[in-house]
Amino acid sequence: MDIKQLKQQISDIKIWKKEDQSAPHKPLLLLYVLSQYKKGHDRLFNYGSEIKEPLSQLLKDFGPQRADYYPNMPFWRLQKEAFWQLTNIENCINSANSNKDPSSNQLINCQVYGGFDEQSNQYLKADSNVIDQLVWQILCQYFPKNIQSELINKLDFSPITKIDDLILGSVLNNKKPSRRNVATPQYIRSAELAEFVKRKAKGLCDLCHQVINY
Repeated sequence: MDIKQLKQQISDIKIWKKEDQSAPHKPLLLLYVLSQYKKGHDRLFNYGSEIKEPLSQLLKDFGPQRADYYPNMPFWRLQKEAFWQLTNIENCINSANSNKDPSSNQLINCQVYGGFDEQSNQYLKADSNVIDQLVWQILCQYFPKNIQSELINKLDFSPITKIDDLILGSVLNNKKPSRRNVATPQYIRSAELAEFVKRKAKGLCDLCHQVINY
């Protein structure tokens, strides 16, 4: 997996949405992890001592209001993406229902660690500007403009202290625009129907009643 693929996978992350509400749990987790990488943190994070509390606070501050918050869910579910890796998960998987997320207590008791996979982490370590690019991508895609600067300050993306610095850094390092293929449906009109309509019009435009050439 290269940098472009990593960016695309982050762009394709699925988050819960309903009408005008969304739950950016995974983007908040990624922003927190990237902020710690920026400060030199090792690749993996212990869920109990390094993720649970700070992510819970981010969910309270920047996520939708809830009676309870579940930082275990994005931490666990993000492993569906190729760039996110968990360790010590064997005893956390429910044998009766493997689709059920383990609770926070289970993740703590099992000493589960998580973070970017080794290859992706090497990209981040080789060039810290890649972190800035990913941060800006996540902010633009998942958060409204009015809280982007607040998130940058909250996570203390040193030495980036202003959103303009982050934007400029991302722009300067994107020397060549990325590209993706899209499929667009094209409707095949009935030639017989078109001919029928032309004949009914008798060479006149229905709007301006002027003679037209088909």
